[in-house]
Amino acid sequence: MSAAGNITDEKLIALAGEGAFERGLGYFEQGRVENWRKKGNTITAQVSGSELYQVTLTHTRQRLEGYCDCPASESFDFCKHCVATALQYREDNSRQAKLEDGSAEQRIEAHLNTFSKQELSQQLLELILDDPEQRQQWSIKADVALNKMDAKQIKKRITAAIPYNKQLYRYAQVRNYFKQVGPVVELLEQQLLQLEAGSGLQLVEYALLRIQRALESIDDSGGFRLDVVAQLQNLHHAVLWRLDWDKSKLVAYLQALDAGPYTDMYPEFPHAYGELLGEEGMALVYNALQAEWDALPPLRPGAGWEQRYPYSRLEHLLRQQAEEAGDTRAIIQLLQKTATEERHFLELCDLCLEVGDWEQVERYLSDARERHRPERHPWNQEYRLERREQRLLVHRGKPEQALELQWRIFQGSLAVEDYTQLLTLAAKSKATEDYGDKAKHWLRQKLAVAEQNQFSTRYADALLEITMAEHNLGLALEVCEQHPVAVGLIAKLARACRDLPEAAIPLYARLVAHEVQGGKNAAYRRGVDWMLEAQELATTEPSKRVFVETLQGVREQFKGKRNFIQFLNEAFH
Repeated sequence: MSAAGNITDEKLIALAGEGAFERGLGYFEQGRVENWRKKGNTITAQVSGSELYQVTLTHTRQRLEGYCDCPASESFDFCKHCVATALQYREDNSRQAKLEDGSAEQRIEAHLNTFSKQELSQQLLELILDDPEQRQQWSIKADVALNKMDAKQIKKRITAAIPYNKQLYRYAQVRNYFKQVGPVVELLEQQLLQLEAGSGLQLVEYALLRIQRALESIDDSGGFRLDVVAQLQNLHHAVLWRLDWDKSKLVAYLQALDAGPYTDMYPEFPHAYGELLGEEGMALVYNALQAEWDALPPLRPGAGWEQRYPYSRLEHLLRQQAEEAGDTRAIIQLLQKTATEERHFLELCDLCLEVGDWEQVERYLSDARERHRPERHPWNQEYRLERREQRLLVHRGKPEQALELQWRIFQGSLAVEDYTQLLTLAAKSKATEDYGDKAKHWLRQKLAVAEQNQFSTRYADALLEITMAEHNLGLALEVCEQHPVAVGLIAKLARACRDLPEAAIPLYARLVAHEVQGGKNAAYRRGVDWMLEAQELATTEPSKRVFVETLQGVREQFKGKRNFIQFLNEAFH
């Protein structure tokens, strides 16, 4: 092959002449040389000109000869077709020599170049037949190339690619299962434009149906199906654009899908099809949904899931429309038909409060009260009913009763928001009693009698939150020092006391203790981070002394935690 290096431009010009060389160079650059072969010293090729000409070259280290069956050559002259063949031969041999001296991949390519087309085909076929995935993909490619792929054939491939009753639960099994589905979905996508639109729609539906059926025995908690399902959903959308259905027929079709058992396999109705439906179609959708809703009787209490489902489906769609339009009264009308439990009537209360319909608020509060079931633990109550009753009392001009009810709500919830509302109502009712002092005194009483109770921290947390909300940091620090409180509140107080570093820094030691008790390196590092944050507060001589003492105390307290002490030493040399 290295002999090709002695085929120089000068030698070719000498053989063919400058004119034929230039024309042959153009043929070579245009890629007109096809199927050149070498056997011994003989090189054969075909060159496309005004016709397809056969070229034969004889090449050794000493000589180069050539002839062609074109009229210019008359089977013995070195014509432009011979020049093009010689140039192609020279370039391919030069490239082959570089491959042979190159990387492993390049040497493999050089080796493959020595095979005939038939030999390469046989090698490739053996590799394909040994790999089921490759066999499937190449089978599809072959049938497409040979025009063997019609709707019937595609359906057969979908059936084969998505078998039922496989009982697959391991991630690797499920991943491989849906990996086999991918090529068939890609085939469907490629052939969709060649198929009649109705046939294309049936095939997309069939593939989605088989996936849904397959999932009855396949645990795809890893979500391996999602890519192929999304691809099929896009195809479903695309094929609907090709159909010449009027809007009424399209709406009826989509509604039937949404009401059917396989609705989860399709894009969300109707919004995913909004552009396809247009304003006219969307209006038809909501008119049909409203008519279907109006035909339903009020939902009876105690209805099971099967009875509730038609209501839930329609209510969800119609409520979306009402929310987008900001139509609260339409939402109220929807809920009136399905309200059967306390929470439903409380939501109706809130919606009526939103539109200022106090008469209905009172009605729905009464309905909610009838269905109210006291919580097992009073401190877990959300006081949903009582909060709305309090607002109704204020509206009726009964602030004293509202205040009394809010006091009970606060005693149960211990929430800062309810404490704030308590003070607001006390001011509105012109109460002579200081409800701020009353609340804090009541919390201290609870703490005194429940100090050993596992729930005493609730009262300490509430007192701490209230004092912080009122920016009474002195009292907050006192509460934090005297009682066990939530770690999150200690952190909040430590940061609130940044201007009081001598008081704040010891709080960080409590945060460190909480982390170290976790017993893991990640927790130890968080403990070190707390000490680094505390160090930032030590900007004065007194605060620096407090920090040093606190750090020494932490070292002494946790000297048995070797990893923690190592992390601490790395941070504080």
